[in-house]
Amino acid sequence: MPSHYFVKYCSTGCKRAYEASLVIPVRPKVNPNFRDITEDDLKTSNHAKEIAEFKKAGGKVQTYPTLPGPKILNTGSTKGSNVDAEWSVKDLADLDEYEDVLNMKI
Repeated sequence: MPSHYFVKYCSTGCKRAYEASLVIPVRPKVNPNFRDITEDDLKTSNHAKEIAEFKKAGGKVQTYPTLPGPKILNTGSTKGSNVDAEWSVKDLADLDEYEDVLNMKI
């Protein structure tokens, strides 16, 4: 029994025994995929020369599966009657008096 209502365990040993009984979930191992370097990789990179040398040496691109995006809770905030509407930066910052400055072309 704990000695005080602020205390959860009776002693440090009791706390350690409880923590040792908890099961730690095992994370699944994610294995990478390997693919050949394509011409598109060489065209879209600023380091095409280095990538070409890596390809000649037998190098392959290592990729991992994409992770699903986290679920984001809906706060229920909408603008007007359109449920899918996005809040604009101007509305959030309430910059009506500076609208002419924001729309200026230099």
